[in-house]
Amino acid sequence: MEREHRIVVGRVREATRRVLVVDPDTAFADKVGTLLSSYGYEVETVQNIRQAVAAVGAKDFSCVIVDEDLAEMKGYDAVPLLKAISPEPPVIVTAARNSQEQEARIRQQDIFYYYVKGIDIGELTMAVDDALVSRLGRRREPSGGKR
Repeated sequence: MEREHRIVVGRVREATRRVLVVDPDTAFADKVGTLLSSYGYEVETVQNIRQAVAAVGAKDFSCVIVDEDLAEMKGYDAVPLLKAISPEPPVIVTAARNSQEQEARIRQQDIFYYYVKGIDIGELTMAVDDALVSRLGRRREPSGGKR
């Protein structure tokens, strides 16, 4: 059973409640999108880096969630590209599996949070909450998960 998580929607301006999910797994992206939408977030989902670059260039996102396993490049290699276009939004990297080597490569990038799929999806929603608080200048450490 998933735990309920409080999102700081009331404290976050409308323009800053936009999350981009970059994931070729449409089922996972839809699950994340539906969950975050239920907390009042505007969620845009794309499946590849080309679409992500276009989205980040066109809109202000408060958080970007990038899957590690993109077709064009690894998600951790996409982080600097996305940050070059828009350095402000915190980036959360997701991965289906974890290994020490992969985790080390991901952590070399400027990421806010590292989420391994299959762990309580609530951990991801709390990380988005923490990313928004961080973006507003009231940084606190994400709860649980890998950091």
